[in-house]
Amino acid sequence: MKVRIATVEDIQALHQLHFSLNCHRHTLQPTNFQGRSVDEEWIYENIVSSDKDYLVLEIKDEVVGMALLEKKEGHTVNGSVRYRYLYLRDFMIDSSHCLQTHGHELFKEIRRYGKKNFLSYIQLNELINDEERLKFFEKEQLLVTQQTLKSAI
Repeated sequence: MKVRIATVEDIQALHQLHFSLNCHRHTLQPTNFQGRSVDEEWIYENIVSSDKDYLVLEIKDEVVGMALLEKKEGHTVNGSVRYRYLYLRDFMIDSSHCLQTHGHELFKEIRRYGKKNFLSYIQLNELINDEERLKFFEKEQLLVTQQTLKSAI
C-alpha cells in the first residue's frame, strides 16, 4: 500500500472514484447531488494546479482511494484570525476496501502533506446524514466547528 501525488495517468481512476463518491452522495441527498462523475478536464486542471493536489492510495498498482486537497487562506472577516489551511475537497476509498483501515492510511498522508506545506489545520464539508464517514472523520480527530443550515424557498 502506498500513497503518492496523482499524475495525469491517474485521470481514469480518479474519474471512477469521483463517480462512486457522487453516486454515494446522491443516494444520501438526491436533491443536492447528481449521481454522475465530474468532467475529466476538471480533474486534469486540479492535477496541474499549483494550489491543489490529489493524493492517491495504491494497492498492488491499483488506485483505490483519493483525496483532493486545496491550500487555502482563511477568510479575512473583521475579527477573524487569518490562517493558511488545507481544504479537503473530496475524499473517497473504493467500496471494496475498508474505509477505516485504508482511509486512515490516506488520512495520515493528508496530515503529512499539510505539515510539509506549513498549513494550520484541515477543513472539510461532509453530509450530515453520512454516518459512516462522519464516524471515520471523528476517529481521525476532526471536530464539527460550524454547520450550514438550508431551507427550501
